[in-house]
Amino acid sequence: MLKVMEKEAFLFFYAKRPEKQRDLELGEIYRLIDEFDLAERIYFNQAEDRSENREENTKRMYDMSVPEKPRACPKRINYSFASSLAQVYNIDECMKRLKELGHVSESPLDEKLARERLELASFWAENYAPPEMRVKVNAKEEAQKIREGMDAGVKEVLIEFALLLDEEEKELYEKMKGECKEKGVEMAKFFESAYTALLSKNKGPRLIPFAKALGKERVMELMGA
Repeated sequence: MLKVMEKEAFLFFYAKRPEKQRDLELGEIYRLIDEFDLAERIYFNQAEDRSENREENTKRMYDMSVPEKPRACPKRINYSFASSLAQVYNIDECMKRLKELGHVSESPLDEKLARERLELASFWAENYAPPEMRVKVNAKEEAQKIREGMDAGVKEVLIEFALLLDEEEKELYEKMKGECKEKGVEMAKFFESAYTALLSKNKGPRLIPFAKALGKERVMELMGA
């Protein structure tokens, strides 16, 4: 089990209901790790969603799971995002791109945790990920064939998305809402088409962070910009 998750996350799993037998569904490990990451943010008062009763219980479970606690809340990479990225690039290239995008700080601890999570998520993706979590980026020619069957408005929106990829995530999302409205394209259709051009799927990892990690030049190529 420690090949796919950190020791602390594994202990957290059993701290949730120590009196009951709990089964781990390997294909959904990422859900448990999301819970652990949230518990860590709650423990360090960094979570946005807060309730007093929930905080007390969550902090207790985190306290039981992590004997040696960091001084401040670590900046962990989302497990699903890590698994997607690790299916496209080797670990060193993943680290390089994550640092460039600000997902990993210069803190030695954050670097260590990011590399560890990438390695764990990579092993999980290779051995246990369900089909919907597997990622293979299209070749340029494949993406071109896919785009040929799309409406003109959708093609224009995809090109604009690629050209605006340097924008911050929130700003880019808002601009894409405007672009879609102007071109008469539903946001759901935009996302579906973007995933299809990138991955030959109608859904996938969070689009904007994943596209940024792929890099503007590669996304422009796949979107026909």
